[in-house]
Amino acid sequence: MEELREMLHQKVEIHSLCQKLSGLYDVGGACFQHGIGKCKGACIGKEPPEEYNRRVMQLIRAWRYKHQNFLIISEGRFFNEKSIVAIEAGKYLGFGYVENDFQVTNPEQLKFFINRYSENRDVHTIIRTHLRKNRELKVIPF
Repeated sequence: MEELREMLHQKVEIHSLCQKLSGLYDVGGACFQHGIGKCKGACIGKEPPEEYNRRVMQLIRAWRYKHQNFLIISEGRFFNEKSIVAIEAGKYLGFGYVENDFQVTNPEQLKFFINRYSENRDVHTIIRTHLRKNRELKVIPF
């Protein structure tokens, strides 16, 4: 829980959001961040809600995947296989491998090769970073 709280603190700071409105601090009046110039005053009505909400939506969009259900196809462990990572309803399902010559007629077929694993913040960070750095990856929405 502390890791999640720390991550939220970082995102709030990056997007100049209010720690009070983000639920990180329970204070009356202006938040501490406003006093040091890092909050634009949404907590005291100084910043218009439209402007504040625009930054909140930027954070939400940056946190989401482009598709809610998709497979990532990449290189496998060996020259004759491919790796598959599955995301369903925005949640990490797991990963697996399939031979290069496997004929895919329906993306759902590939889910049979997926070994299920627990998701966590680090898994999603790795996936997002991998997608951002490797634009040539094959992403198959389903």
